[in-house]
Amino acid sequence: MAEKGYTIDVMHKNLYKYHQQGEVEKGVWPVYESTGPGASQPVKVVVSGPVDPAAEISVEWTFFDDGEVLATPLNPYLAPTQPEPDWSEVRKFERKLQELADQGYIHTTITDYIERLNKLGITPKPLLPIADSTWQPPSTDGISRWMGKMGILAYSLHENDNLIRTMNYEASTCLAAVDLLAQIAEGEGHDVTAARQLLKTGYLHLMKAQVSDATGINPWRGEWIYGFENNEGALTACNEAKTTLLAVLNKSPVVVDLDERKLADSMRPQFQLRETDPADVPFNLEITSPGRTVTASWADDGKLYLLELAIGASDDPSGQDRAKRTVSIKIPLAGGLLKYSPALVEDAIVEIPLADFDLLEKQIFLPLANGLIGLGPDLWLIKSCRDVHIAARVESDAGDFIEFTDETVPPEGDVTWRFYIFNGQAETALYLARTLNTHPHVFLSNIE
Repeated sequence: MAEKGYTIDVMHKNLYKYHQQGEVEKGVWPVYESTGPGASQPVKVVVSGPVDPAAEISVEWTFFDDGEVLATPLNPYLAPTQPEPDWSEVRKFERKLQELADQGYIHTTITDYIERLNKLGITPKPLLPIADSTWQPPSTDGISRWMGKMGILAYSLHENDNLIRTMNYEASTCLAAVDLLAQIAEGEGHDVTAARQLLKTGYLHLMKAQVSDATGINPWRGEWIYGFENNEGALTACNEAKTTLLAVLNKSPVVVDLDERKLADSMRPQFQLRETDPADVPFNLEITSPGRTVTASWADDGKLYLLELAIGASDDPSGQDRAKRTVSIKIPLAGGLLKYSPALVEDAIVEIPLADFDLLEKQIFLPLANGLIGLGPDLWLIKSCRDVHIAARVESDAGDFIEFTDETVPPEGDVTWRFYIFNGQAETALYLARTLNTHPHVFLSNIE
């Protein structure tokens, strides 16, 4: 944020409490300071909620929520039509503000609040560790409500979070590769106007497909279809642009290297994997899949393992039994360290001792945008994000473990999850995550 000119962040108390329960329960400090992952400069962080009495100031948050809920009756998100504001609620809120002013409170901005704290000599305290999250993680189980957790309403049974999010990833990768191919073709003097228009269409579809409502909190069927059809639109436009550019270049196939941003001679990385001896499997894998068969297969080259999970059909073809829509795998977490790449910082790994958290629910959910998370000393897991892109649940209670759960697996099955497990140094693991997920080699051909 600091690099973009922001100097103050505002955090809801529920987000901080989810990670640091005791700090919020005793009262938050008026202002914190944090230099987050990937940042070169610190930012001030103001957390809502009652202030620590030791600060000797009184702070009242008058409202911190979506604006619609202040004056809109019932639930504005589920209303068939947008309800009109209840102006009596607006006047009630105005009276509350006036009463606070009469008591001596100053209604002010966050920036002015920070300046007043400086004048009072109240200095920031370091922000305690938090992980990737939503602003109200207790009510959504962090990010999992959008990445594997089914909605609570009856109409949520149509959800298929993994399909939407892996298609997002696939479409994004395709568009990035074809966009680079357009730049290369343009640099060689070719007219790429038609391809550029197709790419523009594809990116517009992708932006729509990435809407959070397609997978959570409680997406109705139209929202899910909206995400799915826009994913298809993005992929269709991308493939049409690819065909156009390969014809312009008179080349097919080509390999686009998104890491080095050039054409490559061959695909990378390439692995020579053989079926793993059961005695050499790197950890005990616990699979839970009521009503359906999930088959795990392993292959390796001595350092890198490929774990594939073939998910079969449910014995409830109607898909009405929520338990039988659920598949999960549980993996031991050793060493007491949370090691992963935070969102928007996919080129770095953070290490946070689990003991540095004071978790409200003894768990954290992580999106793993580049797929990477540490399993123990020099042992890493990388999810193949175009095959499986659901949240990782890290539990730290009786025993530490990582769990991937999808409550929205379709009853017909025919789903394959792929994970890479690497035994080696962090730098190499990060490189693998980059070349497998965020910046891969992409094979482009006019032969389907």
